[in-house]
Amino acid sequence: MLKLILKSLWARRRRNVWIILELILITIVAWVVLDPAIVTGYNLSLQPGYDIDRLVSISLSEIPEKGRGYKAENAEKFMDDVRRLLDKVRTYNEVENATIVTNTSFEQGSMNVSSFPADSTDGCYVVVKFFRNTDFFKTFGIKDLDGNNFVEPPLSGNDIIISKSVARIMHPGINPVGHYLNESSNTASHRYEWDRNKLIAGVTDDAIYRSTMGRSPIVYKYEKDSKIRSANSVSLALRLKPGVNPDRFIVEYSEMISKSLRSGNIYAHSPISYTDIKDNMSRIERNKYIISLALVSFFFINLCLGIIGTFYLQTRTRSRDTGIMRSFGATPGSILREIISEGWIMTTLSCVIGCGLYYLYIRKEGLFEPDSMWGHSDTIITAMPHWHDSFWMHFGIISAIIYVALMITVSIGIYFPAWRISHANPVDALKDE
Repeated sequence: MLKLILKSLWARRRRNVWIILELILITIVAWVVLDPAIVTGYNLSLQPGYDIDRLVSISLSEIPEKGRGYKAENAEKFMDDVRRLLDKVRTYNEVENATIVTNTSFEQGSMNVSSFPADSTDGCYVVVKFFRNTDFFKTFGIKDLDGNNFVEPPLSGNDIIISKSVARIMHPGINPVGHYLNESSNTASHRYEWDRNKLIAGVTDDAIYRSTMGRSPIVYKYEKDSKIRSANSVSLALRLKPGVNPDRFIVEYSEMISKSLRSGNIYAHSPISYTDIKDNMSRIERNKYIISLALVSFFFINLCLGIIGTFYLQTRTRSRDTGIMRSFGATPGSILREIISEGWIMTTLSCVIGCGLYYLYIRKEGLFEPDSMWGHSDTIITAMPHWHDSFWMHFGIISAIIYVALMITVSIGIYFPAWRISHANPVDALKDE
């Protein structure tokens, strides 16, 4: 049967060449629009590594001096008032746990980063600050290396907690607990003394600081009350009980929060779910992703219509050939398989050529990479790999997706007219001969 298919393709080579050229062009254009859409969509869909679906943030503010209700005696002890508010929200029926967070915590506007020592790595990690004994890790649902809830260990002044990726980078192959973060570095630079003097007290599973970052090596460092200068630099994070809808909770508790959640000069306001915060923080990237999806949708609608139309008309003109085949005893099924196989062979050849031509381009320019503060850090990529970091895996997956999409589209364009002409009466098919 293969020999018959190849002979048929060669006999119609002039017409088939134009179809193959069309499919090659479509393959190249598909690479241009699909690659960024798929990679960006993958990064935005990554799980954050903590229980974001049940988290609600409550902002805190301070009554200004000379403002109505301002108490001068409370000005220097505002963190005591913050902790009283924390105790209050923990009494709410639908709240499972709560903690105090700084502006350098998950999905917050600020970011504190520190470079890995230059003699061992080429990237940086995020410093997340938390308050000791406020159930920070329990509230966020951060896991340990065994997949259980991470339990905050006793901490002293020089202790830190690191994520799994930092452990891989700084202390590969060993348990880093009890070691200093930067003890293996040979650098004598004062720049890294902070890292050198920090003792690792625990290791958590990886989490993503911001959804748009895709990966985040994290060092958790506890914050002292004395270093907080304003209530505006902290907020409350609430973890709701299972089954509680954050949006419903916000509606039901907003009035209570704004009226009664006050202590001294500190008052709470503006509850918002962490899911909404995440969407707000990634708005620019999501808008780009939506535009990419729109381009992909537009492209594939036209792709389907164009390819289906081309193969539909091409197949309809072969009623004479199928009539001859039927008169020699060919079954409708064998005719249908032959015509579809011809389309598959042309599609495969076109996709191989199209992907090969695009390879010549990306070999110099590179495949699509999402925007990241880490740039092209080989160290971080090695410690926290994604499929699109590997050139050949990236190239193979996108090529396979394009190939499958083309095969499905071509099959649809061929099947219906091929089924009709393969079941037609041979006399009717040859009546004009």
